[in-house]
Amino acid sequence: MEILNDCHSVIYEVNLKINLQIEEDFLKWLKEHVVEMLNIEGFLEATISTPELIEENNSVKLITCSYKVSSREMLKNYFDNHSQKMREDGIKRFGSQFTAERRILLALTEFKKSIKIDSLK
Repeated sequence: MEILNDCHSVIYEVNLKINLQIEEDFLKWLKEHVVEMLNIEGFLEATISTPELIEENNSVKLITCSYKVSSREMLKNYFDNHSQKMREDGIKRFGSQFTAERRILLALTEFKKSIKIDSLK
């Protein structure tokens, strides 16, 4: 196991509740939206995920978008210069058929499993 660094990267997490009636269209749009987000300076990686357990409320789908951002400053740049446009696009397309809650996680240390080239032979 390798400690990459004591870092200053940020995880920007967006938790979505989507009306099941729009799920297919929303997920198609969301994938395009994530690609747009990754074109913004400082955005490094993204994951779209859903809880393993089925919720009791069968009228909504829960989805989390997690973005790795290079620094808090780059996330601030996103908030100052891009977030309004990016958020308005989803609202314009889907209105009140979804909700979003956001949180920011500050990474303390990153770890990465090392793979030896010899072991790939």
